[in-house]
Amino acid sequence: MREQYNSILYQLGEIRLTNKRIVDWLQIRPGLSYWWMTLIVESNYGKSSFMTPFIKLLALEEILSNQNVLEIIFSSSNSNLKEIIRKFCKENKIRFSQQNGIKDYNNRINPFWIFYKRLPYIF
Repeated sequence: MREQYNSILYQLGEIRLTNKRIVDWLQIRPGLSYWWMTLIVESNYGKSSFMTPFIKLLALEEILSNQNVLEIIFSSSNSNLKEIIRKFCKENKIRFSQQNGIKDYNNRINPFWIFYKRLPYIF
């Protein structure tokens, strides 16, 4: 999964904006680009708030690739995450539905969630 994550970061740097790659736009001197020093590429869990959800989405994609999933029921107030998973479902022909009543779900004591929340950010 780390290789996949690094590959995506590399591909982001290769995106062309007006015939110039992002790495070239951020070039400090030949052979040195600020792109490779940004928080996105640094891959520090403590500094990059997007990194943990991104890794979790990569893990979800890997898990679902080995399963025959017909439907994903989404239950979160995170609208960005909802749209990402909705698009993922559409591309993979998986039914997507949203469950309201998040408050009820969060009020239950679930031993799995207690364990999960105590895990390091890598999971």
